[in-house]
Amino acid sequence: MRNPLEKALGVAPRELPPREETLQRLALKGKCAGDPYYASMDPATFNSAMAGCEDEAFFAFYTRQRALGSGAFQAEVAAEIAACTGAELDGIVQLNSHNGGTWLLSQVVAHPGCEFATAMTVYWANQPDAFYTRYGGLEAACQDIESFSHERALLLRAIEQRIHHGPAYVRNLPVPDLSCFLDQRPDYSTPPLDAMPESLRVGA
Repeated sequence: MRNPLEKALGVAPRELPPREETLQRLALKGKCAGDPYYASMDPATFNSAMAGCEDEAFFAFYTRQRALGSGAFQAEVAAEIAACTGAELDGIVQLNSHNGGTWLLSQVVAHPGCEFATAMTVYWANQPDAFYTRYGGLEAACQDIESFSHERALLLRAIEQRIHHGPAYVRNLPVPDLSCFLDQRPDYSTPPLDAMPESLRVGA
């Protein structure tokens, strides 16, 4: 049976060592920091929405967000993420279900110590090939501000910009098998996928 943190993050149940449980809490805290939905609710509406969840970790995080304000809460979480090592950042990404918004992931891929393997995981979990196919490239995708996927396009572009302009991602961890994120083998020989940075290509 999944514990409350695993349920909130959408990850499979397993026994966690203490440090990984700490990272799991930070992953959930980051997920909450990127979600302003509850921040401006009046107390009665918030209490009604959270009825029965008072013992859950996310209840404590959203309560703190409401007390501090969204910006201050994000700054607190960003400071905690800034203190993480590259391996810890990778652990946070592995504990993230990739469907909880992009704020936390944006903090991770912008971290000076972020591993290339971590950035690759975030990149392909957000399906860059789909954006290239639909828009012809990420710049056009980022200009579609009405799209439900606009924030994901911005996240992908941030990774590509760091690849092109630095600072370089750290390369200590091996790149995992990312084929699970591919619907089919991408054809990088023709437009628009030929414009994707070569170092970020999977299944070439």
